[in-house]
Amino acid sequence: MKEVLSFPVRLLKFFHHKTVYLRMWAFPITRFFVKANFKIVFKGLENIPHVDSALIVSNHASYLDVLLIGTAFYGNLGNVRWVISKENYRIWYLKWFYALYPVIVVNGTVEKVKKSLRENNWVVIFPEGAARWCSKEQTQHKKPGTGTASIALSTGVTIIPVYIHGADNVLSPQSFELHTAHTMTLTVGKPFTFEAIHQEKIDETLLASTTEELLRRIAELNQPIRLSPG
Repeated sequence: MKEVLSFPVRLLKFFHHKTVYLRMWAFPITRFFVKANFKIVFKGLENIPHVDSALIVSNHASYLDVLLIGTAFYGNLGNVRWVISKENYRIWYLKWFYALYPVIVVNGTVEKVKKSLRENNWVVIFPEGAARWCSKEQTQHKKPGTGTASIALSTGVTIIPVYIHGADNVLSPQSFELHTAHTMTLTVGKPFTFEAIHQEKIDETLLASTTEELLRRIAELNQPIRLSPG
């Protein structure tokens, strides 16, 4: 009976070690693939802090954003968690990613992220929401949620702003076709924090103003490089 009861535990340990082993290979292979196949300029990598936990906030216009962020934060990739939408989590051809990279599916996101931060993880979140595939005729004016602001205010966690320029030109939201001739730029800004506030004192007005500040900090990094002719 004891052996039977211990079997699920041993099975979980087996898959855990198997996943860790796969990550040891997947991380460098993914990094090599990205650098070998795309024109990328990384700026501000010296701004990546040495902290136990952090919230990485970025704009999001292409699924390539995930690969670029993973490459830029390669040194911390083992502790990085990714917040993703339910819709993206259901996409079958992204299942390989979810098997190798721990994700937090949107549903009670704030508490899940806060728990992950307490466990000394780095969490990537896109305040604008998911990058969605849509036709050229469709336009999206989705108002950013306030979940990121709530996390930042209630924890006082270190926030690392990131801006990615040009990824949507390489892999457009309207197409699966890659245009690798375009150059992408990922810029890491200087980390900052908001003073931690008790959850009961956080109201809608404060959440709205903090969300605007987060988006401003990301947008001000939008300084695409200028390539010299020839």
